[in-house]
Amino acid sequence: MPKPDVAQEQFVLLGERVRRIREGAGLSQSQLATKAGISRTSLHMVEAGTGNPRYGTLLALADALGIGIHVLIPRG
Repeated sequence: MPKPDVAQEQFVLLGERVRRIREGAGLSQSQLATKAGISRTSLHMVEAGTGNPRYGTLLALADALGIGIHVLIPRG
């Protein structure tokens, strides 16, 4: 049985965190993307767990959500 792709699993978990926090803040994808200064497509890719988001994108999302980046990328 093949070993699961650990990096891909982390991207999926990251996307789930972003979506949960965004929804908790009552924001649509378009609203958060605008607030963070990124495209809605980029935000959709982050939330879907696809691609490899840049650090700057994650910082912009965290700032727009009013949280520290450590909330999006917890250790361990």
